[in-house]
Amino acid sequence: MKNIYAFALLILFTVLSGVATAAPVIKVRAGIHDRYNRMVFDWAQPVKYTMQQKDGLVSIQFNTQASANFRDVTSVSPPFIRDLNQSSTPQGLAVSFRIPDNARVQAFWSGNKVAFDVLLMTKEAPKFGGGNTEN
Repeated sequence: MKNIYAFALLILFTVLSGVATAAPVIKVRAGIHDRYNRMVFDWAQPVKYTMQQKDGLVSIQFNTQASANFRDVTSVSPPFIRDLNQSSTPQGLAVSFRIPDNARVQAFWSGNKVAFDVLLMTKEAPKFGGGNTEN
């Protein structure tokens, strides 16, 4: 009988520990403005991140495990942000996307939110180099 209780406690502990470590879902929204598009990640607490931009590909590595809900971003379909992807890495949530060749990204904090602005640097229309050219 003791073995049954021990087994039941082991199963309960396993289930509860799995629930406690589930990665949160982060809401992400986007806005379209004249010369820039903005994408905002709404974290529950401050997180750290690194960002790299090379050859039109932007890679963001957050230091927290999470899953990004891009539903609001895809419904707005910002024209300067394409091929939006996410993956889970040992360091946390990784996000990547393509931007026009004539653009750059700047980031800033607003409370627990981190915003990424894709800014067109010329008056020319956005020009995408490598990768998918369809939005």
